[in-house]
Amino acid sequence: MATITVQGTTRRSASTIPPSISEIGMESAFREICARTEETWERIRRHSPAAAAYILTNAHRRRVMMRVSARELYHLARVRADRHAQWDIRETAERMVAQGREVMPLTLILAAGKDGFDALYARVFAGEA
Repeated sequence: MATITVQGTTRRSASTIPPSISEIGMESAFREICARTEETWERIRRHSPAAAAYILTNAHRRRVMMRVSARELYHLARVRADRHAQWDIRETAERMVAQGREVMPLTLILAAGKDGFDALYARVFAGEA
């Protein structure tokens, strides 16, 4: 089983700007919305800290610590490192697999998204009969 520990939201939580927002030149407007949301978060937090997090956007980051086994990391890679996954989640899953490979290179040799597994398998076992 996975162990997930989530850090509380803080005023200093950063926001992730989606590439699609930057591509259309709306980065400053997006940052303004995030800033206004953070101001509202602060007002709500003073009265109800537990409720304040619900006002934040999906762009606001939260620190999460996750402890997983290799089996769980394979499953996470299969569904979240796939090109069909949301870009930010996919990048995070790919970083998690890369960190796992640093300490378990052979165990995680075939960890990949569904869409990349066949090509990875072919590269790993190229020339094998």
